Amino acid sequence: MRNPIIFIPSDKYTEIVHFEDIVFCKAEGSYTQVILKDRPKIISPRNLSWFEKIINAESFFRVHKSYYVNLKFVRKVFRNEDKVCLSTGENIPLSRYKKKLFWQKLRSPDE
Repeated sequence: MRNPIIFIPSDKYTEIVHFEDIVFCKAEGSYTQVILKDRPKIISPRNLSWFEKIINAESFFRVHKSYYVNLKFVRKVFRNEDKVCLSTGENIPLSRYKKKLFWQKLRSPDE
């Protein structure tokens, strides 16, 4: 079983975060914004692919080239607009090319 925490480096320190507290990660060039459930966001000098490799959990999915989302926070999927609404209120773009795989992942049973 994988470790349920991640050590997220920032410019000044490394923060310890539980996977379940991550709402989504957003690419910002070579940096990544990590949006958390109950804490301020973290800006990390790691790229989004690094987070995808480290987290690699069943409850996460790369919905767009710039977004890696925790599926536990998905509340609505707008089919005609290609976007996902999270329980925190954010609307995240959904790639047309990943839409079918996204629906399969949502419908699959939990771990």
